[in-house]
Amino acid sequence: VFDSTGLLNLTQRPQRLGILGGGYIGVEFASMFANFGSQVTIFEAAPLFLPREDRDIADAIADILRDKGVELILNAKVQ
Repeated sequence: VFDSTGLLNLTQRPQRLGILGGGYIGVEFASMFANFGSQVTIFEAAPLFLPREDRDIADAIADILRDKGVELILNAKVQ
């Protein structure tokens, strides 16, 4: 388990990465690590991706992430 500082200090690329929360920081890390070649999954508790953003923008960002291979799981409950 890493926070954002820990992710920046990694010396090796993780093969797979799960990100809890689909806010802008999680989205930035998801995009970055997908570009590096990691398999990335975002787990978002809300029923919508980027729920505080304009729907058109959020949908466009979701499409870009999916094109990079990022999996988006909405309504996710982590226990």
